[in-house]
Amino acid sequence: MSEQTLAFHASFRQRAPCAGLLLSAVIGIIASDAQPGCWIFWSAASLLPIALICKIRSSFLAYSSMLFLFASWHGYQVETSSGYQRSLQASSDISEHTVTLLVQTEPKIDLYRSTQRFIALVTCIDNQPANFEVSAECAGEAFAYGDELIAQGKFSLPQTSMNPGEFDYRAYLRRKNIYLDFRTLRGVPAEVVAHAKGNPFIAAALSLRHRLSDSLQQGLQDDPEVAQTIQGMVLGARSETSSELKKLFEETGTIHLFAASGLQVSLFAGLAWTGIRYVRLPRRWMALAIAPIVLGYCAITGFYPATVRATVTTLLLAVGYSLERPVAMINSLCASGLLILLHDTQELFQIGFQLSFVAVLAILTAVRPLGHLLFRPFQIDPFFPHQLLRPWQRFLVKSAKRACEAISLCGICWAATLPILALHKHHISLVAIFANLAVVPLASIVMLLGVCAMLSAQLSNSIVVCINNTGWLITKIILLILRAAITVPCHSINISPANLLQSDRVTILCEASELVLHIHEQNHDWLLNTGKP
Repeated sequence: MSEQTLAFHASFRQRAPCAGLLLSAVIGIIASDAQPGCWIFWSAASLLPIALICKIRSSFLAYSSMLFLFASWHGYQVETSSGYQRSLQASSDISEHTVTLLVQTEPKIDLYRSTQRFIALVTCIDNQPANFEVSAECAGEAFAYGDELIAQGKFSLPQTSMNPGEFDYRAYLRRKNIYLDFRTLRGVPAEVVAHAKGNPFIAAALSLRHRLSDSLQQGLQDDPEVAQTIQGMVLGARSETSSELKKLFEETGTIHLFAASGLQVSLFAGLAWTGIRYVRLPRRWMALAIAPIVLGYCAITGFYPATVRATVTTLLLAVGYSLERPVAMINSLCASGLLILLHDTQELFQIGFQLSFVAVLAILTAVRPLGHLLFRPFQIDPFFPHQLLRPWQRFLVKSAKRACEAISLCGICWAATLPILALHKHHISLVAIFANLAVVPLASIVMLLGVCAMLSAQLSNSIVVCINNTGWLITKIILLILRAAITVPCHSINISPANLLQSDRVTILCEASELVLHIHEQNHDWLLNTGKP
């Protein structure tokens, strides 16, 4: 059997028992999500296969028990949430409440309303203890993570989508186990009664994030666009990035560079691995040396789903290497998914979780076979000695092989994530493959320079400025490539299920004071504004 055939079947021959368990868990969570109140029945149904496993060794029984257990666990997490129970009566609750809030995220300032928005933990309502998270909007002095507030306001359901394809904020918060909004009364600011009441580990990570972010923009104060791009690539600074810059990366299919994920975690893990080999630490110290670095980076980036997946997978691989145990990448990937869903089953519905796992699974199974297929026209007879080739011929063969591998990687990732992006974002980039081929190598250099700048921040500011200006030049090239890509006609298209399922339709668009109608009939579109009623 040829080497290419062996490489193609290698991914499917390795034992991955966690793959079946993860698939069963996913099916169970999806089945339970429609009716979370039935978690008691799912729990009772799991008793039979669990009891039979003690007598009969069967994979089917193991997968069935995993399905029922995760179905019951998901329903239990949702049904027993205090926020979920209170949201069921939110429509009838119009009274004002005195609430104690604990700030859980860094507040974002709304200049138009002169308020601050953040996620808060409700610990007390009208002198009654409580324990659930809300999306809060409060006026008052500048708040920070860990502040304890006392505010007067009302609870309400988060705003849902009104127009086709519009972002559904209520569904987004529900997947984060947040079911209510809290807004303070107009003219009644919230009062800070205590500071530093949050998790000290997260507080330290946020403080470190600010210091690292400041070091990345030293010498770049005159070009905030480049500074935001570098911060986004190195630290996953999505909230600090302007909407125009994020739109540029979204339309070119390179927004994953802003979502701290496996690329950044692999960079930090690789640097840690190089340092460990340089100081010649024993093999069994591998996991203990890598764990603080990847965990710290995961905390700095805000425990983004893709970063959590990459961190858990890296730790599993490091532990296996330290214990001198063979590690199957697919099995480690599925094991990390099980651990993440065991902690919070709502992670399954996060787009970051879905994109991360689908992309990595596609990379592990399909990139190498496609790369070999693309390289066949340039392949040399295996019986021909490569030493007889001229230097320029060997260079061309190696270059063709690397180019085929890169095209295979970008193409497989684009095809694997295409259905998810079309379903959630209703948007597809047609230049993503070529944009990633040109941008990702340059972005990797920018990330490496960013790491050097952060490490040099304690030594000399002049060194940091020189490194950042080098990153500025490469980032300018990246932005130039992306802006050239969006000038291509039909570089991105919008996709809506209504276009595929309905031929003729009339859509009433939500407007504040006017009635706007969109009419689609026989491949023609009209947008009608009828004016005020």
